[in-house]
Amino acid sequence: MRTDGRRRADPQPIRCAGTPCPGVSPRVARRRGFTIIELEVAMVLFGVALTGICPLMVMYSKQLKNLQGRFNPQTAYYLVPSTDPWTRKLGAAASVVTQDPGPPPPPGSSIPANDVQIQSLDKSFTGEVITVYASVQVIPP
Repeated sequence: MRTDGRRRADPQPIRCAGTPCPGVSPRVARRRGFTIIELEVAMVLFGVALTGICPLMVMYSKQLKNLQGRFNPQTAYYLVPSTDPWTRKLGAAASVVTQDPGPPPPPGSSIPANDVQIQSLDKSFTGEVITVYASVQVIPP
């Protein structure tokens, strides 16, 4: 109650299809913004996302600078697609060369096949050296 005896007007209730919604208080209808704690939670989530993205961006920029240093602007480079389907499946679908590769091979040409068996595999724990001994047998066409 006010000091002058008048009652404070209630806020407009939320209406569902023209009628007041059951179970919804008028205070909920008045709430128009967000609280400080909601802002803090949003800022923390944004900070966690940036913490994850920053190392990726640094690595990307270093690799881009390394790649730009490898190429000479005066040299013509050719992107040659691989003819071996297994090479494409492994993610090396093309190679970059400085010599003109000439016309592509005809699509019906046979691809030589080999039977490869790995005999042994040695990994170095201190360096990035891997030694593989394999036997390769040519499969006649």
